[in-house]
Parts: sequence; C-alpha cells; structure tokens
Amino acid sequence: AGDEDVCQMLPGYDHNAYRVLYSPDGHLLAIAGHRSAIRLWAPNAPNGPTLHRTLLGHSDPILGLAFHTSGKMLASSSMDQTVRLWDVASGQTYATLQGYSNWLVEVAFSPDGRTLASSGSDGTVQLWTVSKNIEPNSIAQQTAQPPSSPAEQETPFALDLGHTLRAHKQTIHSVDFSPDGTLLASGSNTGVVQLWHTHSGQRMQSLPGHTDFVRVVRFSPDGQQLLSGGRDEIMHLWDVARGIVVQRFPQTTWTRAAAFHPTGNLLATGGDDRLVYLWGRTGDGSFALGARLTGHAGAIFGIAFSPDGTWLATCSGDRTIRLWQLVPPRPTGEPVAPTLVCVTVLKGHTSWVRSLCFTPDGRQLVSGSDDRTVRVWDVASGQCRATLAGHINSVQGVAIHPAGQWLVTCALDKKINVWQLENGTYLNTYRHPGPYTGMKITGVSGISATQKAALKALGAVEE
Repeated sequence: AGDEDVCQMLPGYDHNAYRVLYSPDGHLLAIAGHRSAIRLWAPNAPNGPTLHRTLLGHSDPILGLAFHTSGKMLASSSMDQTVRLWDVASGQTYATLQGYSNWLVEVAFSPDGRTLASSGSDGTVQLWTVSKNIEPNSIAQQTAQPPSSPAEQETPFALDLGHTLRAHKQTIHSVDFSPDGTLLASGSNTGVVQLWHTHSGQRMQSLPGHTDFVRVVRFSPDGQQLLSGGRDEIMHLWDVARGIVVQRFPQTTWTRAAAFHPTGNLLATGGDDRLVYLWGRTGDGSFALGARLTGHAGAIFGIAFSPDGTWLATCSGDRTIRLWQLVPPRPTGEPVAPTLVCVTVLKGHTSWVRSLCFTPDGRQLVSGSDDRTVRVWDVASGQCRATLAGHINSVQGVAIHPAGQWLVTCALDKKINVWQLENGTYLNTYRHPGPYTGMKITGVSGISATQKAALKALGAVEE
C-alpha cells in the first residue's frame, strides 16, 4: 500500500492532526488539529469518502473533540480558550462556551450525555448541563454553513453552564467520568486529584498524595475506586466514597501505561524500567503484585487487555509487542498470582512501537511504530497479517471503527490514512493540499537546495 496505490488525495490538514474521532454510529469521522477547522467526513459514502462539512469558528489549534452520545452534537476545545458546540447535521454553532483564561485541553461528555466537562490549562474544570429543545445560539459569521431559520432547524440541544470547578492551580492533564456519569475526576500539575459531582458541581473530595504532576486518573470498571499515577513514580488507589487512599503502589519508575482488566480484578502497569507489573485483587479488596513480566528491553509505551480479558498486549521501545495469555481472574480470596504465558513476541517493527489496540472481537491487534508502518496481527497465531506502509513519519496513533471494518492511523507526516482492515487495502488519505500543490519546479534555477526542499514540502513537484 505505497504511494502508487493512492486512489485519491482528500483535503484534510496541512499540519499535524491532533484529534481523530468517529461518531457513535460510525457514519462520520471528525478530524481536527493544528489549524482551527474541524472537518467531518462521511467515510462510507456511495462514491467513496466524502467531505461532509467543515466547521469554522475557532481561531487557534483544536486540542479536544467529543461526540454527544446521540451523535447529533459535537464539542470541540481549543487553544483559543473556548469550547464550541456544533450541530452535526447543519454545521451550526449551538453555543460558544467561555470563561477560561488559558488553553482548553480536554472535553468529554458523561456516559448518559447529560453533562459536558471541559478542562483547561488555567487549572479549572467546567461542567455544562445538556438540555433539550432549546434554540441553538447561532453565530452565522463563524460557521461553515449559513444557519437555518428556527422553523426549519431542529434544535435538540443546548448547553447551560452548570458549574465552573476551580480548585487546581496549574495545568489539568487528565479527566475521567465514573461509569455511571455522576462523578468526574481530574488531575493536574499540583499533584492533587479532585473529585466532582457532575450535576451539582460540588467538589466531593480533594485527594492530595502525589508529589509531582498527576498524569493519569482512571475509574475502576465498577466506579468504586480510582487509580491515579504521576511523575512521582507512585500510584494511588482511592476509595471513591470515602476519599481516602486504600493502597499505595510501590513503584521505582515513572509509569507510562496502565489498564484495568474488564472485571476490575486485575491491573497491569508499565513504564521506564521495562517491566510490566500485574496486580491481582486479594480477599481484602487491595491489589497485590502477582507478577513482574520481563522480556521487554525498552520502556513500555502501551498496555491493553482484549475485550474478553483473555489476552494482555504490551508494546515497547524495544520494537516488539508481547502477547500474554491469561487464565480467567481468580475469585476474591484465592491466591493472587494469575497464570500468564507469553505466547509470542511479535517482531517486525524496526523502531519503537508507540500504540496498539485490539479489534472489537479481540481476534486481531493493530500496532503503530516510529518505523512509519502499521501492522495487523492475528492474535491466535501471532502472525502478521498485513504491513501497511503509507506514512512517511512516525505513526503516533491507531483507531478501529466500532464495527471493526476500518482502521484509521495518524502520524507526524500530517496525514491520516484510512484502511480496509479485513484485507489491509489502503483506501484514502485525509490531507490538505499545500499552497504549492502541483507546481512544477523541475529545472528551476535561482533557488537553493533548502528553498527547493521547502517548496516540495508545501506541495511542489520535481519530476
């Protein structure tokens, strides 16, 4: 799937794409990044992927995207210190949410779709209540399409600022909703984790304990506990109801990756010391170290459990992926250490493996690497089913359509590639044409090699 296989080049972005997100039904693909526009693509259009709409309004790079659970509304957060709410069908702006004094880093809808959380580098989290049947706040001059009249435009949503959560004094790095959507956790540079009630906006708990910035907050599958990890090389397990640390994990390295088993009875972590730690839940509800998985010769960058919990995948700076097979987690009270077997080491990448994800059915694993390739692996056999070459720089992220049919990859080459997962067929590239796309510079004199390279980077062609 090299450049000779390109069917067509679709306009997307001429700079790095920071966010790629499918709508809940998989019918639209939203792309946003260094430029201030959001492009909505219809990847399944009869005549091939089609640009559905361009959403204009932000004035700086867009750092966050979130679809409402209904798929009818899209939220975006930007370095222009605003959050915008878009009607997906018309491209109309429902509202521009303001109140921050610095960049907007993340945005997320609660699982029930009734609350929107936004966090910024000014140390605040704002909670917005989603209500129905309220006219959108149109900003005609800032939208991609002229707004329809109220009589013609269905207006199922509006956002009302419920609460601004001001407790962090520095940049907020992570937020996570509880599974039932009633709580929001946030972590920042201050080393403090905050717990908020999403409906009232009240701060339920302030959880100090880290001595450096908190990089990750993650609720357990049942929502009763919260894991936090930071640069201080320790992890805390919090009792959400009581707001106390029920366990402090001894660590000797900065944890870069962590994942809960779907049952919540196992926890896998990994980091700079090249080890994968597997923690099993004991009879008193705490986690005990069950195993240190050795074998990787580089930092652990990614960890993922398969959807059914029978496989653990880890990827590393040693250019490999390891597949570990797990015996089903033991019931509480039985011995901690689960049985783990490294079934295979997946080799083929020639540089650091940055990202990985399982397909929805758990039968395949997709990985992206600094070697500019994406690989699709068969989990059962450990065989590489396909090597997808098309990027010209490090592949930073991989995402699979909810139906498992399409694969989207993004890289530092400013391209987003779409592939048919079943057979590895390259479909399209989402990329904005450069200002000199198609301009021939063959035989042109009077320009230096550096200037020529710059022109080619902007789309010029030298045959």
